Amino acid sequence: MRERIAVRVLLFDPDGRILMMKGRLPSAPEAEGAWFTVGGGIEPGESLEQAAAREVWEEAGLRLTELGPVVWRRESVIAMADHDLLHKESYVV
Repeated sequence: MRERIAVRVLLFDPDGRILMMKGRLPSAPEAEGAWFTVGGGIEPGESLEQAAAREVWEEAGLRLTELGPVVWRRESVIAMADHDLLHKESYVV
């Protein structure tokens, strides 16, 4: 089984609201889409902190100056067309 290691960043504003993004998979442009937090896959050689900072910059245009602790970890198996994918995510604040 293939693995995908990812980081999700919980970005809160001063009023306690969380930044969410809505998107669709390129393979299903007609789909309704889903809401998700900023983040994505950790690239080879990248630390969790480096990946978090890169993803926040790429997706939200914000420079991450500090990163809080991992507050939740999640694993799920996603059935792909030709294989199963073990998706491992760490959520940080």
